[in-house]
Amino acid sequence: MAKVVAKRAEPLFGCVGPVAMWLAVATEVAVGPLRVENASARSSVAAGEAALQSYAHSRYGHCGAKKVADVWKTDVAGGKVVIGDKTRRRSTDLVDRDIASATGVRCAWDETDLTFQDAQRLAAYWGRPMEAAKLKATNMVSEMGTKKFRRTVLEHAPPA
Repeated sequence: MAKVVAKRAEPLFGCVGPVAMWLAVATEVAVGPLRVENASARSSVAAGEAALQSYAHSRYGHCGAKKVADVWKTDVAGGKVVIGDKTRRRSTDLVDRDIASATGVRCAWDETDLTFQDAQRLAAYWGRPMEAAKLKATNMVSEMGTKKFRRTVLEHAPPA
């Protein structure tokens, strides 16, 4: 097992093991110098960093990460690592299944990664006041995730 030396004793963002090491490196949290003492652990840290970069460049949003985190029994940051790892491996169908299976997870508007302009477009498209459109969009994103919502709904809404 790799030995990680850090100034903080508590788990990083509630994560332990490789996810905590990935987050310490990828988010540049000031925990003091991390010294990883074997090649396997260094490889895990690099893989976690790559997974977070892949998530950041994917079409999946915070709500999807929240849903994946529920499936994998981790926090949202861990859900982002899972999504990033699967997108790097070109297994987006597995991410989509994870998101679809987390039916009890609800997201707030600010977790949808939709913009004010998106809300304006949807309000016009659905013929509703903006707050009603935001509520409907939030419920839909909570069900299907941001990626699928953008592909199946938002792409069909005309520009505002």
